[in-house]
Amino acid sequence: MTLTDMTKTNFYPTNSRQKNKGFTPLEVLGRKIFKKIFMRRGNKAENKQTPPVLDKAFLSKRKLLTGFTILEVMAAIFILTIGIGGAFLLVRQSLSAASVNKNRLIAAYLAQEGIEIVRNIRDTNWLEKRTNPLVNWDDGLGSGDWRADYSTTTLSTNFVTNTAANYLKVDSNQMYNYTVGSPTSFQRKISLRNTDLSPADGKMEKEVRVTVFWSERGRTHSLSALEYLQNWYEK
Repeated sequence: MTLTDMTKTNFYPTNSRQKNKGFTPLEVLGRKIFKKIFMRRGNKAENKQTPPVLDKAFLSKRKLLTGFTILEVMAAIFILTIGIGGAFLLVRQSLSAASVNKNRLIAAYLAQEGIEIVRNIRDTNWLEKRTNPLVNWDDGLGSGDWRADYSTTTLSTNFVTNTAANYLKVDSNQMYNYTVGSPTSFQRKISLRNTDLSPADGKMEKEVRVTVFWSERGRTHSLSALEYLQNWYEK
């Protein structure tokens, strides 16, 4: 018996007694199974669609629509250039500001050191006056513009702007002086003058102004510190 004959043959029993018995013959089960298989294959074949045929003009037009135009590319390059340029400028300004702040901090220490140099000379005069009454509190502290470092005991070297000898050097111990070490861009001017509160001989008070100059990126910077020294020990 072929498969077609099996689908056409009626395997259901005609006797009502056999129907009520609840017995299903093997042929009926096979018929149901084959019928489901054929129905599934038929549904798949019906649902299967053939792909649409696209002509060459449509495909070429679609390729043009999915690409980038020259204006879009130029706009993208312009945006990237602005973004990268802005980031580069920000980094450059940050590095420049860090360098300026570093040199300004060094200049502040050098200015404070200049005032301490003058104060140390005054205090040394007080100590020497105990054994030598002829020593005055402002010996070595004449009015004018001077150059001095931590080893200076008296202000005797005049400061002349932008001369090679006025540039400070830094040694291996990070001490600034004028004799040994690596040259720096810092100059320090110590200016002394008598104030209006001083008597005619200028023995009571002196104004001390220390100015530090340095050059960076083609620009000249300066920082000043001001102090007033008095002869309070002899008052």
